[in-house]
Amino acid sequence: MSYSFLSRSRLSRSRLLVSIVKNLRDSLRSLFADLLSQKRYQWLSITTLEDKDYLQRFKYFAFGSDETIRVDTPPVTEDAVTWEFKGRLGEYVVPAPKVAAIKHVELVGPYATGFDAQGGLIWETALPQFYGVKPSISVRSLAQKFKSATFDRTHSSARHVELAASLLNPWHTNYFHWCLDCLTKLEGIEHFSKMTGLNPQIIVGSQPTRWQLESLSLLGYSSEQLIRWPSSANQLRVDQLVVSSFRRASPQGISPSVCRFLRDRCLANISEHSIAHADAFSKRVLISRRKANRRRVVNEEELADALAPLGFQTYVLEDLSFADQVRLFAQAEFVIGPHGAGMTNMIFAHDLSVVEFFSGNCSYFQPIFFSLSQALNFRHGYVVGEKERLGNLSHVENICIDPQKMLNVVKRLL
Repeated sequence: MSYSFLSRSRLSRSRLLVSIVKNLRDSLRSLFADLLSQKRYQWLSITTLEDKDYLQRFKYFAFGSDETIRVDTPPVTEDAVTWEFKGRLGEYVVPAPKVAAIKHVELVGPYATGFDAQGGLIWETALPQFYGVKPSISVRSLAQKFKSATFDRTHSSARHVELAASLLNPWHTNYFHWCLDCLTKLEGIEHFSKMTGLNPQIIVGSQPTRWQLESLSLLGYSSEQLIRWPSSANQLRVDQLVVSSFRRASPQGISPSVCRFLRDRCLANISEHSIAHADAFSKRVLISRRKANRRRVVNEEELADALAPLGFQTYVLEDLSFADQVRLFAQAEFVIGPHGAGMTNMIFAHDLSVVEFFSGNCSYFQPIFFSLSQALNFRHGYVVGEKERLGNLSHVENICIDPQKMLNVVKRLL
């Protein structure tokens, strides 16, 4: 038998094996996708800190109190107030948060989705409940959990830690979700440490961004306290996982107190010698997206010139460190900017007027920053611009803003 024949035979078997693995993987993905599309998800056991009976099984602490947010006034605008904003009017309650140490947790998948010892999904390791199951849990996480439960019951290959808390979720690399769904958990984690004297390590992504590391540093967390998610294994066993409540009970209900916690902690830790002084910034801020590859303002220079007589100066947030963004917003009295993650920085302000702008009929728009500004008792306005389509998708459009319309809204808020 020739060597070449053996090589071809081995190659054929190898290709066959690859094909079998690929088909199995695709079948599992299809299975879990079908399961996720079911209306009630009865096949998936879900646990949450809002379940009092579940909490009784672990060491837990309630802290803070219920917070009521009343939104009575629609935003200031030259346009008709749209249904998206009208739908955010009303009264909303953010329940008092809790923090618990859940025993024998397995974190799996690309976003460290947590499952307890009985195999129940711990919702607080995913996304706030109002998003629903499908965006909260990746198919890869479920497939990893299925594989672990079926083929590796001893978890012999998984890394192990004794006490930890996770800041990961499917959207943790988005600045808005990092600040309001991840960093906000630190208040509960620190309350746990205060009550027990135990300091859990903090799990972050395998390759955290610069602003994620800078934000944790400014909040008092050193690199030695962080565990980078083992992305190659996508699995971690934790003897006790410290789990804290999400602080957004609904799209409208955002906890004001946790925003103040983040603001006050960051400002307390800012060094006067490491960043610009407050007087280096204008109190009237125009946010630029000139470095973005989408949703830029095509007439930004014209808009800036129109606002300059009122004292507005333009800032590119990508050019600023996290600490500088905190300082910029903390001293600001008026912020104008496009709808986007940079507006999240309003949580660092004390007393603010906000005007956001966006193009009409855009698919990416949700009035999340109106809800945030109202939770913080700020004044809010908006301007609808004209869109300049860059492709087939509306979320990659640029925006043209009428300077006079902007001036009219701004002057009503001054």
